[in-house]
Amino acid sequence: MFYGIIVRLYCAPGRTSFSNRAVEMAKQKPPYYGVQAVLPKDNHQLLLRFDNGEERIFDLTPYSRLGRFAELKDPALFRTVKISFDAIEWDNHLDLDPEFLYQHSKKLETT
Repeated sequence: MFYGIIVRLYCAPGRTSFSNRAVEMAKQKPPYYGVQAVLPKDNHQLLLRFDNGEERIFDLTPYSRLGRFAELKDPALFRTVKISFDAIEWDNHLDLDPEFLYQHSKKLETT
């Protein structure tokens, strides 16, 4: 475990309470999933597929009045969304990281 290695390197012997807390915090950290595919949908929604195979819907509507997100009200610009490394990006260079997208999206219900 990566965090365990760091704790062992920087903790003096006898400081087990700190290292135990760090290991517990590392276990609670949500997993990191990169975006593999993105598809713009109607009503400012994005269909996302993450590298764990999960498909989720992200609704951009609540953010459409915030700063540069207002630019994405233009349907032509909204449809320019693409994968950039493991995140998404539009042609106006606005991007969203995969952790935010995963945490603020809803799992796609399959029927």
